[in-house]
Amino acid sequence: MGEPPREVEELATARAQARTAKDFALADRLRGQIADAGWTVADVPDGFTLEPLEPRDPLDVNAIRRRARDIEQLRAMAAERGTSLQSYLRGALHAQAAYLRRQAAIIHISERLRGLPEVPDSERRAVLAAVDRAHD
Repeated sequence: MGEPPREVEELATARAQARTAKDFALADRLRGQIADAGWTVADVPDGFTLEPLEPRDPLDVNAIRRRARDIEQLRAMAAERGTSLQSYLRGALHAQAAYLRRQAAIIHISERLRGLPEVPDSERRAVLAAVDRAHD
């Protein structure tokens, strides 16, 4: 592809400005637009670089087989639990969200406790148990 089109350069410049302004939602949207145009942007100390995306073969038979195998494994796990694939995936998504909330709570608590005296293990376990109960 050679040099990126002017429009892609402008998107990348706007993305860099959004990152500087800490508007990461806009920066992510601009990254998506850059990717849609067939380019990838990488941040480097003096700005950014643009590289063409590798073309994907839509008929990559091995990739299709892997995806089909993955879907069949998910269907089998759902069937083991006596639920539909949709319900199984919804449950897995909710479990992952709960896990991420617990992780965020732990990070938040650890940041608040940073610099304070060491907490005994029994108290630490009690706090983690309380966090788990609060997010279940």
